[in-house]
Order: sequence, then structure tokens, then C-alpha cells
Amino acid sequence: MTQPGLRNLVLIVVAALIAFAGLFVIATRWSSSDGPGSAELATAWQDELESRIRFVSAATALGEGTVMLGLELRMTQGWKTYWRNPGDSGFAPQFDWSASDNVRDVEIVWPAPQAFDEAGERYYGYKDHVLWPLRVTAHDAATPAHLVLTLNYGVCADVCVPARAHLKIAIPAGAASPTTGASLIAAAMKQAPADAEAINFTPEVTLTNVVGSRAALHIAPGEGDFRPTLAIVSGQPGPYFGASKPFEENGFLVPVDSADPETLRGTTVNLVLRSVDGRAAEGNFLIQ
Repeated sequence: MTQPGLRNLVLIVVAALIAFAGLFVIATRWSSSDGPGSAELATAWQDELESRIRFVSAATALGEGTVMLGLELRMTQGWKTYWRNPGDSGFAPQFDWSASDNVRDVEIVWPAPQAFDEAGERYYGYKDHVLWPLRVTAHDAATPAHLVLTLNYGVCADVCVPARAHLKIAIPAGAASPTTGASLIAAAMKQAPADAEAINFTPEVTLTNVVGSRAALHIAPGEGDFRPTLAIVSGQPGPYFGASKPFEENGFLVPVDSADPETLRGTTVNLVLRSVDGRAAEGNFLIQ
């Protein structure tokens, strides 16, 4: 090969290498910073009794120190698990974060539950699938956070059985970008009840039908376009609040069993209310 021919071949090879390098840089930049779907931070699915469970993160790193994660539970078709207030039977999930490192706080966001009426009892929970958003705050944003969970929960079909899972995930320090899990967690956040005050939903709660240890709460909806079809009452350590029943226009009666129902007047209860279209609202309201 002549010298000019060799020189031309070298130039062609160098140009090709430069072009390849440029494409690699462009692809790398796109994959690391072009929004949700560009990266992943999640654990492998862990198989448990009639269910599988994992952690998934909305961001690749801690950023300024707070990151949204999701605890995703998939159950065998037709199986269910419980909400934080299980209702007449079952038990609420129990979260133990004590083995975590560089984790200051874990705030659990609870999607609004469904109500299940079976064998004369009502309980609250999720069927087939649920993702709990977790707002995780580190002690030190410059150090990786290691989130470790021991979860005790129940899964139910014809019978309810206890299950237990151990999970852990490391969240690196540094600048954060969205992951493939960000949209999953955002969708679960939308399933959480809205703040009742923020949507101007102000129902009236009145104690009525007091006979001995039995009574009822009359929940009358306030103004606005939010019309619930389900009311869940909690927030008092002693009394039992039963299943809501429709009463009058868009209202409810909730049975109460308490040592002295009259002592409930002037106290507050937590209400989670859900409409037929799946919207939900939550707030604390005074019992009149």
C-alpha cells in the first residue's frame, strides 16, 4: 500500500472512532438524565406466602437527603392484604425499620383502601396489588442510606394467614435523577386520600342514638361535589367503630360501642371517605 493510501486509511479509522465516541457520549447523557425510564434502582422480587414483594426507588440517589421509595406487594390473584385499620378482622401491616442505617425517618403514605364485606364482617385493605409510597429521609445526605425492613402482614383468600418479609436497599449519596419506578410511585401517591380541608370537604359528625354502651355517629356531608359512598372511622383508642351504612342523602350512620359514648362528644375522630369514582379524602373532625 502506498504511503498516501495508508494515511487515508488511518484518517478513516480515526474519524470512525471519533464518531463512535460522540454517539456513546450522547447515548450516555440521554440514559442518565432524560427523565423517568432512564435508570432503575430496585430490589429483586422476593417470594413470600401467596405474595411477592420488593423495594423500588423514584430516584437514583439521595439528592438533598429525602427520596421517595415504594414498597410494592403483589398477591396471588384474588388474595388481599390489610390497610392500617384492618376493620372487624385481621391485622394491620407492621413495619420495623430499626435495622436501617443513616435513615432518620420513614413516612408511609397509605393508598385509600377498599372495603370487603364477608361473613357478616367488614375489613379494609387491598386486593391483588398495592404499592405503599415511602418518604425516606437520611441523617446525612452525603452518606449512603441503607433501608432495612422487617414486615409482618396478613394475606387473605378464604382464610387469612400471616406472612413475614425481610428487605433491604442501599440508596447512594449524590445527585439524583428519576428512575423507571418514578411513575409507579407517582401513581400510588394519587391513590392516597386528599386532605379534606384542602378540597373544602367539611362533613358534620354527630353522636346520636345513645343507649347504654351503644350509639352511632351520624356523618352528614358538607357542601361541595365530593360525595362519598364509604366512611371509615378511627383515631380513638377505646371505642369500636363499625361499618358505615348509607343514611339520608349522601350521609352515613356508623355504629359505636363504648363504655360511655357520651364522653366522645367534643373529641375528634379520623375519617377516610371514598367516592364511587375512587377519589378519597381524609381529615380529623369534631364529634358534636
